[in-house]
Amino acid sequence: MANSNFVIQNGLTVGPLTIFAGNGDVITTGNLTSAGQSESFVSINNTVIGNGNLTTTASSNQDLTLTADGTGHIYILDVLKIAYQSAPTNVASTTQLYANTVGSGNTGLYVVNNNTTDELITKNRALGLGLLMSY
Repeated sequence: MANSNFVIQNGLTVGPLTIFAGNGDVITTGNLTSAGQSESFVSINNTVIGNGNLTTTASSNQDLTLTADGTGHIYILDVLKIAYQSAPTNVASTTQLYANTVGSGNTGLYVVNNNTTDELITKNRALGLGLLMSY
C-alpha cells in the first residue's frame, strides 16, 4: 500500500481534541505529550517549550515573559543562576537584576532602575560600612 496523506477538509474532533482545518488551531482539555523522541519540543507563539530543560523564544532579541494570573506570583523552587551580562539600559517603570564581576558590594548582583545602576551589597559589608560611618 502506498503512503498518502489523510486529508480533513473541515476539522476533526476526537474526544476532547479538536483540530480546525481552516486555521490549524488545536484545542484540547487534556495534556499534550510527546513520547519517544529525545529532542521533543512544542512551539507556542514563537516560544519553544520543552527542548530538553530549556524554554526559549524562537526569535532573536525577543523577551520571554513569565506571568502568574490574577494575584499569583512567580516562584523559583531551586537555585537561580544568572550568567554575567553587561549592564542593561534602563526601561521605564522596571527594575532589572543582572550578574557581573564582583565589585565593592561583594555580590556581583547588580540592579538597574529609574534611579540607579549599582551593585547590591552583602550583609557583612553593609554592617562593616555602618560601623565605620558611626565613628
